[in-house]
Amino acid sequence: MQITHEEAIQLIQYTADKAVHSAKEKLLHEHLKDCAQCSAYAGQFKDMENVLQNVMRKQWSRRPA
Repeated sequence: MQITHEEAIQLIQYTADKAVHSAKEKLLHEHLKDCAQCSAYAGQFKDMENVLQNVMRKQWSRRPA
């Protein structure tokens, strides 16, 4: 079974929330191996997630004024 680009994008977003079952995650990884467009989106999504995590860590570790 293959997934569409739209399904892959949705699964990439759900994966960030750890809300994907292993069977669907396997389908996503198979799709990403063959699809440069979705792989690029997954990379951009991961980069954005890393930036947001760093910003939030810095903000939350500040001492109150």
